[in-house]
Amino acid sequence: MDHHENLPFPEPPHHSAAPGALDANIRVGDADRETVSRRLSRAVAEGRLTLTEFDARLQRLYRAETRGELADIVSDLPRSDARVEPKQQRKQSIPAWVVIMWMPWVAVNLLCLAIWLGTGAGYFWPFWVAVPWGCALMIPSAIGVFTSGGTYVAGNSTAASSAARRRSCRAASRSRRAAHRWSSAAT
Repeated sequence: MDHHENLPFPEPPHHSAAPGALDANIRVGDADRETVSRRLSRAVAEGRLTLTEFDARLQRLYRAETRGELADIVSDLPRSDARVEPKQQRKQSIPAWVVIMWMPWVAVNLLCLAIWLGTGAGYFWPFWVAVPWGCALMIPSAIGVFTSGGTYVAGNSTAASSAARRRSCRAASRSRRAAHRWSSAAT
């Protein structure tokens, strides 16, 4: 969100004789139109406006010349100046990807332990499965726990997942280009 989205619209003029009085005759600029446009978009997303109403109001928005006209466009919509609480920081001792990385280790070693017990519990051979694999997992786990510091911002997973999607799309695109170059070179 931009910093000017949270400001009430229209802003009272600084040269007004009565404090708080709106000067409806001030000409609008691009920033004013952008603020109202975002407010209309939020109203559509919240279900307060239909697409037809949104389109009609956008047409009025870009024909408007004064702040009074802009105020009329959004007069029946709730104000968006309510301060949004900052996202809370939560403590998490172990990142989720570390837990996911250890799940196969636990499952395989439980299976090995069951087989060892089922075959007579002689020489403890599951040690040779658990210890080397566990040592190999300890390094990235320790790095993950210490570098994350155990904190994350709630609700930030969408940004991370969209970034991961972009990276995977770029990688797929590179591999398609490489395959195309290889196939065209082979012919």
